[in-house]
Amino acid sequence: MKYCSKCGETVRDNSVYCSKCGSYLQIKENISIQQEVGKFCCICGESINNQYCGACGSYTQTIVPREVVEKNLEKKEKKRKVSLKKKKRTIALPKLSLQGMVLSIAIVLVAAVGIGHYVDRKVLEPKRKLASSQWVHYTQDGKIGFKDKNGNIKIEAKYVNAGTFSKEGLTKVIGEDYLWGYMNYMEEMVIEPKFEGAGDFGENGLAKVCVNGKYGYIDQTGNYVIKPKYLDAGDFGESGLAYVRDEGQQYGYIDGTGAYKIEPQYVEAFSFIKNGLARVNEGEGKYGFINTSGKCVIDAKYYDAGDFAENGLAYVCLDDKYGYIDKTGTYKIEPIFSIARNFTENGLAVVAVEHKSKGEMVRPDDYEDYYDEYYEYESDYYDSYEEYYEEEYGDAWVNAEYDSDGNYNDYEYDFGYINEKGEYAIEAKYAVASSFGENGLALIGNYKDDTGLAGWIDEAGKIVIEPQYINARDFSYNGLVVVQDADSELYGYINKNGKYIIPPQKYGAEEFAQNGLALIEVLENEDGHILYGYMDATGKTIIEAKYDYAEKFGDNGLALVSDEEGNEFYINAQGKRVMLQ
Repeated sequence: MKYCSKCGETVRDNSVYCSKCGSYLQIKENISIQQEVGKFCCICGESINNQYCGACGSYTQTIVPREVVEKNLEKKEKKRKVSLKKKKRTIALPKLSLQGMVLSIAIVLVAAVGIGHYVDRKVLEPKRKLASSQWVHYTQDGKIGFKDKNGNIKIEAKYVNAGTFSKEGLTKVIGEDYLWGYMNYMEEMVIEPKFEGAGDFGENGLAKVCVNGKYGYIDQTGNYVIKPKYLDAGDFGESGLAYVRDEGQQYGYIDGTGAYKIEPQYVEAFSFIKNGLARVNEGEGKYGFINTSGKCVIDAKYYDAGDFAENGLAYVCLDDKYGYIDKTGTYKIEPIFSIARNFTENGLAVVAVEHKSKGEMVRPDDYEDYYDEYYEYESDYYDSYEEYYEEEYGDAWVNAEYDSDGNYNDYEYDFGYINEKGEYAIEAKYAVASSFGENGLALIGNYKDDTGLAGWIDEAGKIVIEPQYINARDFSYNGLVVVQDADSELYGYINKNGKYIIPPQKYGAEEFAQNGLALIEVLENEDGHILYGYMDATGKTIIEAKYDYAEKFGDNGLALVSDEEGNEFYINAQGKRVMLQ
């Protein structure tokens, strides 16, 4: 006889749903217990005493056994009927030791029907994801928090960086000393911060982590399932495969046990996406697409290529022209563009065509002043401005600098945005442009005057932040973007409203890396000697500017630097030298 684990009602042996409450049957037979027990998490089997599992952070997807039953069958049946009347959501379990019972529950039982989980003997996988798996980032003053799908704040913006919540309720987060750990959605640190790099948990319950420049994979208790040994690695997706790069500098794909399913053979490799294809580079700029068996589905013949977007299109470049193909390799948007990039969530892709001059180009009257300002260093080599321009540019300089209206036109392409039909949604009229970010903004630059200022537009093509910066980058994950002030020529950081969060104060600066630190340049003396260091999103210097050369921190949490003697080495987020094995 079987009983529903939600309402306790008797159900038929051949039924898979409870006729009373409609729940999916999660207990296949009536089981009795001879001792009183507590509650246990059905994700990891750990005993619990509140609403959340302290071991794995999951909501208590528990089975609460009935009180100790008498050996007398008649009394047990009576107690069962009483419990049903009181609508206790309880079931009976076999007489087991506490250790044996924990193991049995973790393997045999499924999560409570109210949470909608079922058990697969290989992977515990929820029928419905926990609410936190639908939470999204929001940013405030360079810090990250979480909101639900209705915009309600669930976790205040106070974290340097964070990932997305898994179906079991865990997310990576930057903790102390700028190291990665994992917390649950009660903000309890389940896996202590100790990793220089980290990924989100995949469908198979594994997450990539990086220690001393090597990648491996952990489970949701923080134990290594695949020890760190790879030079590069990707997240496990729906395909159950992750790309890795071995000591031989080639990429292949492994499963959750660490076994190669596609042997190392590629110069570059990328994650499998929903259509079951992954982009690979076979060398010499030959990109193609393979399936999970390693079979080449779309020939590796493209000089450049992107991943397939949600609309099923991927950009490719052949014979110096970009277009968009579907998963069969058929062009859906003809190759007519000089530059193309991925479609973003708003259904738009940035593209560029060769710039076509408008009107006759003439030599401006003030070209001598222009020369004095920008080319004075050439005066030692030329007797006149005309000689300089004719030798450097020939007749082309007339057509390269100013048009008949005096507008500066020294650029090659016109950038705009197309939809999935290949139609322009935003006219190709910008000298530079980038893809739309998660905040719905895209960097553009008109460069139709000699100031060359940049700003941002929204998805309708409307100017949101006026072009006013000499230099700018794309927005970082923390909602800040580095810009160069036109007046002071120093670098600072603004938010999506154009407000300075870190005022212009650095001689040079870059985007924030995943560990929350940004590379900065400091002018050491009047001779122009520059030193490099790193600061956080508050503008505080975390690693002193003392290096003669430095690069941004990579996803592995390390940055390449060199000292005044030219010695190159890697440092971590604490500024300590790391010896790569």
